[in-house]
Order: sequence, then C-alpha cells, then structure tokens
Amino acid sequence: MQSFKLSLVLFATLMIVYGTPEFARNLKLFEECAETNGFKVDGEKLEQILEGIMNGDKKLQSLEIPQEFLCTEKCFQEKMEFIEEGKFNLEKVKVDKMMLLNIPVEKIESYLNCLKEIEVKDCEDMKKLFECRQT
Repeated sequence: MQSFKLSLVLFATLMIVYGTPEFARNLKLFEECAETNGFKVDGEKLEQILEGIMNGDKKLQSLEIPQEFLCTEKCFQEKMEFIEEGKFNLEKVKVDKMMLLNIPVEKIESYLNCLKEIEVKDCEDMKKLFECRQT
C-alpha cells in the first residue's frame, strides 16, 4: 500500500508541475487504472521509469518495466482517449502537455509519426510509446 501511495504522489507531482486543468479527473483515472491492474512498485523504481520516459532516456530500455505499470499506462491512455480503437489519437496527443513533455519542438513531428505506426493490442505495446519518446 505504501508503494501505491508513493506512486500516486509521484504521478500527482508530475501532473501539478506540468499542469493540466483536468488534474483531479486525470488523477482519479490513473488511480482507477492502477488499482484495476494491481500496480504496486517501489518508489525508486517508479521514479526511474517515469524519469526515463519523460526524458527519452536510453537507459529506459535496460530497465525492467513491470507489466502492471504497462497495463496501468495503457488503461490510462485509453481512458484519456489518447488511444482509441488501438491507435493513438494524434489530434488529442498534439494538444496535451504531458504527452509532449520534454520532446523538443523540432522532434514533435517525428514523435507523432512514430505514434501513428503503433497498434496497441496489449500492455506490452506501451513500450513502443516509450520508444517513440526516444526518437
């Protein structure tokens, strides 16, 4: 339970720092997805994963990303309607601060093109999203 609370605190911090007007809604959706998927991970590991994702860190490839995190992320992306019918909704992605966080302006187009190629069928496919952040 401690690690779940810590993960929510880290998520909440990211949401506050980078701001969205729908913060409470987003946090509720994330909590629902985390609970549904049994997402419990120690704070240090979660911090490494989130930092790697947000920074397009090449070391992210060497981290073992827990299946529960991948499923939570997939669920959250679907509830936020970034993923619809197994494809990324690029129009929604383009206007969301979190989805474009730490992606240089000159790389946004290649990031969106990468997302366009992803077909999301299962949780493992979320790794492709993280790979797109590294291009």
